[in-house]
Amino acid sequence: MRPVLGNVNGDQIGFSAIDPVAFPDLVDVDVTAGGFDTVTDDDGVVVFKDKAKDLGVGIGDKIHIVFSNGVERDVTVAGIFADNSLGSPLWISTGLLDQVSDLPPSDQLVLARTKDGVDPDTAKQEVEAAITDFPQAEVRTNAEFRADQEGQINQLLVVISTLLGFAIVISFFGIAITLALSVFERTREIGLLRAVGMSRRQLRRAVRWEAVIVSVFGVVVGVVVGTLIGIALSYAVPNTVIDGITIPYATLIIVVVLAVLAAVVAALYPAYKASRMNVLEAIASE
Repeated sequence: MRPVLGNVNGDQIGFSAIDPVAFPDLVDVDVTAGGFDTVTDDDGVVVFKDKAKDLGVGIGDKIHIVFSNGVERDVTVAGIFADNSLGSPLWISTGLLDQVSDLPPSDQLVLARTKDGVDPDTAKQEVEAAITDFPQAEVRTNAEFRADQEGQINQLLVVISTLLGFAIVISFFGIAITLALSVFERTREIGLLRAVGMSRRQLRRAVRWEAVIVSVFGVVVGVVVGTLIGIALSYAVPNTVIDGITIPYATLIIVVVLAVLAAVVAALYPAYKASRMNVLEAIASE
């Protein structure tokens, strides 16, 4: 598979060139219409369904490609596919690429299938031994390639989880500062409550409950809005990247619990300050 950069019907995109005979036997891209049979060294392109929809083309339609070296070519849509796991919206033949480009061929990805009964690890070792002259090349089995793709997604999840942790820390200080200001601004009201019989313990409890209410309201709104945005974004991503929606109920519950605990901890100092106020001075304050 060779990378190609060109202007397709006015859009600058990157796509790939492949062997149209061997490629369909090695990779199942879920062809929904047409196929690779008419992709030749002179014509033919197989298009991802979403890109075909964006371009407004179907089987038999022409696509105008201006390659990065300025060469222009009209190619016929030979097929439509639905699985874009390899990340290329268009597939042309390597023969066509050789015709329009005078650059030396550069393979981005080489696919191979082992014979029946051959152990994948053994095959990997043999291939590695055969390409010792190309130290930049990396050999991976199908399982390793899949694990690498999953690892990239897991890294993204780690980043998102880290940002979520920062959000909880920021909310902790936000609640603490808000309550401290609230206690300061309501000094007279707190003094009146203490004067009519509210105990220090009851006052501390009231401040803590205020923090919990604020925290729960914020986290519920955040979870609901965040879930809706996540669902909307998942629908915007191709099915080959996200093919379903799973709501992590356990994670959401943990977030809510952490938010409530953070609110209680954040309220400790403001509640202590409120309970230690001098009643007479508090009533006399403006």
